Amino acid sequence: MFEQDGEIRTSVDVWMADLQMARREAFIQEQRQIKEQGFWKVMWPRALLMAVMFGLWVLLLM
Repeated sequence: MFEQDGEIRTSVDVWMADLQMARREAFIQEQRQIKEQGFWKVMWPRALLMAVMFGLWVLLLM
């Protein structure tokens, strides 16, 4: 934060720090879900998406 023309303004770093904190909270929540429900139950949508994207890349490169 800095002062310009008598007003306190935030710099770009503040929104970046807020974004990082939000990502951190999401990561912590995801880790908690994995611990409570199990890895595959929580992560199967990401694994499926990764497999589909990998298949599309293979088709694109052929």
